[in-house]
Amino acid sequence: MLINLSAQDKAAQEIEAVVGKQRLPTFDDRANLPYLECIYKECLRWASVSPLTPPHRLMEDDSYDGYTLPKGSSVLCNVRAILRDEELFPDPYSFIPERYQLGPDVSPELERLMDPDTWVFGFGRRRCPGIAFASSSVWLAMVSTIACFRIERVRDKGGLEIIPERITVQGAIDPTFMALGDRDTQNCSCHGVYMMDIPPLEIMIYLTSPFYLAPRLAANLQIEL
Repeated sequence: MLINLSAQDKAAQEIEAVVGKQRLPTFDDRANLPYLECIYKECLRWASVSPLTPPHRLMEDDSYDGYTLPKGSSVLCNVRAILRDEELFPDPYSFIPERYQLGPDVSPELERLMDPDTWVFGFGRRRCPGIAFASSSVWLAMVSTIACFRIERVRDKGGLEIIPERITVQGAIDPTFMALGDRDTQNCSCHGVYMMDIPPLEIMIYLTSPFYLAPRLAANLQIEL
């Protein structure tokens, strides 16, 4: 959302139109928030949690694309490469939620191939058993955050926005470092969230929903209001 502010604004407008400002979104609203669903899928595709699946051991000799794979070999699926396949996802390095606004003529097989859930949770018997819980948790955290807050870029001493550079960190999720503040007072305080000694990223988050909706969400996110 920090890099793609227009997507955040469009999502917030959809939440306000469907849910309003007197409550937080629930799972009952999910079917009525199609653009939020597009953002959820594009987040999984654009920044998959892990570039590879856990290894699978071949139980018998196999072959793929001219390569012989003997029994007992460990095979890892390159999920990140699949989710950046230009045939499935034109302009794969750009964050484009609209790519999931599929028309009625799209085949079920193409829809399945484009769905990140098909790939990011693994395959076969070793597919993540917590897929339903993980999907629901990520979706609920995403829509609740967008409903309650607006994420903005901090500005330098000259008043210019600091636009973060999209980087790929080997073996880890991108870091976060945020300046949080009340939308009305513009008073901000800095909170660092460090993961595996990765350099920080700066953002600003402003409260946009009625204040009574935010404390529980903020507590879960370890944010001071």
